[in-house]
Amino acid sequence: MDDGCLAVDTKHTKPPRPWQEDDCHDALLCAVANKDLRDVDRWGRICARHGLLDKRSTSTHSGLALVAPPHILATYYGDAATLEELLLHLGDDVLDEHASGWCRGCSVGQTALQLACSKGAKECVRMLLRLGAQATLPFCFHVEAADLPNARHSDAELIECNSPICGIAAYSAYM
Repeated sequence: MDDGCLAVDTKHTKPPRPWQEDDCHDALLCAVANKDLRDVDRWGRICARHGLLDKRSTSTHSGLALVAPPHILATYYGDAATLEELLLHLGDDVLDEHASGWCRGCSVGQTALQLACSKGAKECVRMLLRLGAQATLPFCFHVEAADLPNARHSDAELIECNSPICGIAAYSAYM
């Protein structure tokens, strides 16, 4: 099956050159997107060895999105299995964190772990966390239309991702 993923040579022993870094990271993202645990393990180990495990994709998003760490996404969507995996890797100080705000669109992509959380790929989440992926890095994800802030908020308030504002952005995983 041709899933558009790259075939990458893993025999290199020196740190990968820039094009190899991109290929290794792209292969990891493809493995996560396909929920292919064997390849997530393989590419995850290579990326971890070269400090690429928490590298963000180059994808962009448009439209209003919540900015929060992965455990907030799992909580929001009621994904108990993914949340359970994440909780094992979070300190008590992080559990009560809330979303950091809203984003109208940006070019900050997802890490492999964030992609796995977005897909509800519990086994991929577990494997990436065991390899050392950071469970607290925030990212942008879309929420239901009913949970979006209403029109009374200015663009400046919505774009300011570092100040929590109304609605679900103010809730923690406990809420």
